[in-house]
Amino acid sequence: MEDHVDADFVYREYHHGHNDIYEWSEDQRARASSLLADRLNTRRAIRELVLPELEAIKEFLDSLHQRISRVEKQNLNASHQKRDSKLATP
Repeated sequence: MEDHVDADFVYREYHHGHNDIYEWSEDQRARASSLLADRLNTRRAIRELVLPELEAIKEFLDSLHQRISRVEKQNLNASHQKRDSKLATP
């Protein structure tokens, strides 16, 4: 069977019940707490770094969409005016 690494680079996942931690040694509890804290802090740091950049990209794309819409509308109006002027010419 081939090894699987998920998108979070987790190789093996262990599932424990909510009371299992009380059966662990002091070292295991400290390590588990440290891992959880590291994971939460990493996610928080990434969120703080990435979300503002994503918001800036979204704003840029929104403004680009508006500009493209205006250009398309102008081109459509110019096309209609050209057609109408040809129809009006005897």
